[in-house]
Amino acid sequence: MAQGSPQPAAFQHRFLGAQAPRGDPQRSDPAPLEPHAHATRGSCVPARNRPCLEGDEVTTITRVQEIWPSLFRIVVGLYWLYFASQKWQGVGWMKPLIESTSRANPIPGLHEFLVAVVVPNWLPFALAQAVGETVVAVALILGLATRWAGVLGFLLAANLALTVAFGVNDDGFRWIYYLAVLVNAQVIVSGGGPIALGRFGWVPAWLH
Repeated sequence: MAQGSPQPAAFQHRFLGAQAPRGDPQRSDPAPLEPHAHATRGSCVPARNRPCLEGDEVTTITRVQEIWPSLFRIVVGLYWLYFASQKWQGVGWMKPLIESTSRANPIPGLHEFLVAVVVPNWLPFALAQAVGETVVAVALILGLATRWAGVLGFLLAANLALTVAFGVNDDGFRWIYYLAVLVNAQVIVSGGGPIALGRFGWVPAWLH
């Protein structure tokens, strides 16, 4: 074919069609390469599958976390209020309970102390338990001297766990007394929280 002579259109189409599969070995084509279909598909995660919490949900969770120590404290206070209320009408029913649990106590040293000291003087010990439970209940519900109330509640719960718990035949129910020890320890750690009378400035410092 002569140099510079125009080529037929059909020949030009066939020539370009043959060049297309060869790609662009000289990288002269400025058009970018298309990404692989799997790569494109993998980089896009549907919104419904994204584990994200936004807006009101985050705000609600944050508020619950802030007030949780107060809610926990009040529930523990109600727990002690229930036990204390059982003794407000009288503590006479505690005498046979103290006697039976003292005899059943398996802890060396504590068993002898309960039998020799507590059983003959059961009334002062019963009244002390009733007063202590009432003080802890009121303090925790109102949020006054929370950590000190938690310490007293911890000691009262430990007393029940080491004495009354051994008189319970049901092992599952016995764990309620052991759990009370951990619950009161948590009150000591977490404090009163934002909803408490102890946060007001007019409350004496020793009740904060």
